[in-house]
Amino acid sequence: IIALFGLLIYFISTSSETYATNYSQKQNFFYNGLTMSIDDAIITNLDSGGNIIKSDKYYILLKATIANNTSKDIDFDYDNLKIYYDNNHLNPSLDLGSNFIDYAVPYTNKAITKKSSNTYVFVYEIDKTLINQSFNVKLHTGIIKKKNIYYATSTVIKISPLIITDLTLINS
Repeated sequence: IIALFGLLIYFISTSSETYATNYSQKQNFFYNGLTMSIDDAIITNLDSGGNIIKSDKYYILLKATIANNTSKDIDFDYDNLKIYYDNNHLNPSLDLGSNFIDYAVPYTNKAITKKSSNTYVFVYEIDKTLINQSFNVKLHTGIIKKKNIYYATSTVIKISPLIITDLTLINS
């Protein structure tokens, strides 16, 4: 049974047809009982002190507001907050958030407490060659069945990050 379930998940996740709800930056959406928005996005190679973090590496910073308006704490699956470009995806790296404390509070894999709203930074490492790519944030939200076929559902947020390098703004 476990193997069949795994096979079902594989076919759903690799299906070319998905049902996506599209949003833009600063637009609220709902995910697993939470109200969220991607407020801002930046690509940089500098930490909060203006120092280059790693040669030939850049970082996509997502500033996200996550609100829990319920009466119970909710676990947030941060690993599902993926950035897609071409046919590739990136997962956030929690250990990089401390480099950008001036931008927002680093998310630390804690439950989102009841009746709260906080703004967090999620950090994704990329190669320098990718800084001019088009990026989307994507959260897989479940599956639906249509005509006996299962399809993945998702929330997609188009981001337009500013590129900041060597304390110089490249695009706005």
